Formats: sequence, structure tokens, C-alpha cells
Amino acid sequence: MTSLPTIVLFAEGSRGQPTRRGDPFEKLWRELLVRELGLQPIARVVPIDKRTLVTMDPSSPVMSGASIGLDELILREIEGDGIDVAIVAWDLLPPWDPDADTCRWKECVDLYRHLSRSEVLPTSWRENAASRYAELRARPSPAIRQRPPPPMSATVLTVCMDPMFESVLMACEGGVRRALGVVGRRVPGWPRWSRSGGLDRDVIQPAVSAARASEPRPSVFRKIRGDFRTAKHEWAEYLLRELLGDERCREQVVQEPVCRRLIEVMGQDRE
Repeated sequence: MTSLPTIVLFAEGSRGQPTRRGDPFEKLWRELLVRELGLQPIARVVPIDKRTLVTMDPSSPVMSGASIGLDELILREIEGDGIDVAIVAWDLLPPWDPDADTCRWKECVDLYRHLSRSEVLPTSWRENAASRYAELRARPSPAIRQRPPPPMSATVLTVCMDPMFESVLMACEGGVRRALGVVGRRVPGWPRWSRSGGLDRDVIQPAVSAARASEPRPSVFRKIRGDFRTAKHEWAEYLLRELLGDERCREQVVQEPVCRRLIEVMGQDRE
């Protein structure tokens, strides 16, 4: 019997405030998405931010609050509990400029270029990154895609969340209303359900705040005390769990680009 690879997910975000049920950021990725989408098991979740990727580029100016590079984080996992595969998931839009004109293709190509030239990664990781970099650059156009390589030893696979993780919560407005306990009633301040702008800032956050201020206050706000700014991971885990459990919304969520990409690179049929 072939053993499964040790997969570590490097996901944009930060640790949440621990609750009785554990770390909501870890549970969101490791338990909820893995189980509901039928993904291969994730050994650990390592929070990263956009700077984790930018820092690897020696030509980039030093940024305020700069993180250590992704290659150094991977090395820590190699020297720690071990790692076979790194899945890297990041928001397309940088948090410091939600209106930026970003390019998913360029970010993916640059990621493999920097990994292949890393001064800290073992040879096998650098060689596999170089092979992936060459394959991407050889494509006649970004739209001509091959299936991602299987999650084998010393590989890095990417999940660019377009435009950000919160897009999965936008899949079904009715489901969000049901989850927040405000279905079938007028809610002052409820946002326009639009995918333009910052989805977390302009849609999900105002929706949670509007539901919280409505009367009578829905019972869910006795379980999650903060708003989407102060308890972001708790709300993301709760809303996604409710949407995936809602037969009127589940398929819409699964068809979101973020979920489809996760299934593409981590589905059980990749074994």
C-alpha cells in the first residue's frame, strides 16, 4: 500500500483566536475544506502573507513588516516534522492595495523562478521548481493549460485565489442570509451582492455587521461575538460550513474557482 505524501498547506492568512473547538484558521482549511471537497489529507497549515512571496525576489524593495521567504518556510518544515508537498494558496489581490492591477500568471511563473534559484532549498526542491518554471514559460499562452503535476515528493503546487478566499462566500447570497438568520426580512445596511471591489471589505463584512445590528438579533451572534474584522476566521469557517451544508448552495460553492483549483491539485484521484 502506497503511503500518502505529507502535504503542508501554506495559506494566506493568520492564526485565529483559539476557541474550544481549536484554531478556526486551521479548522477552516484542514478539516472543513479537506473533508467537504474530498481532498488529500493536510498534515499542517502554515499561515503566510503576500510578503512571503514577494520577499523571495531579490530585486524587490524591502517592504514594511517583511516576512521571511516561502523557501525558508519550506526549509523549516523539511527540518521539522517533514514535508513532501507544499501547497501554496494566496489571494490574487494584495491586502495593501485591493484595487491593484495584478496578474495571476506572472505571480505563478515568478514563484517557481524564485524557488528554483533559492539559496536555502535542497537540490530536489529547486530542480522540481525549475522544471515547473520551464514548463510554464514554454506554453504558447497562459490559457493553454496542462493538468498540474501530481503531489509527489519535493513539489510545490499553487492555488491562486481569484480574487481572494472570500469569493467562495459570495457563491450564494441566500445561503449567507440563512446562515446569518436574516432570510426573508429587510436588513438595513445589507450590501449589494457584487464581486467588484474588496469582497471581504465591501460585501461580507457589511453583511455580517448589518445582520448583527438587525432586530431581533439572530442567535448566531451569541456564538460568534465579533464582527468580520475581529473574528474573520471564525465567521469564514461558520459561513462556509453552512453554505456547504445547504443543498441550495453547495454545488455553487464547489464550482467556485478556489474550490475547483483545490480539487484539481489535491483531489483524492491524484493519488
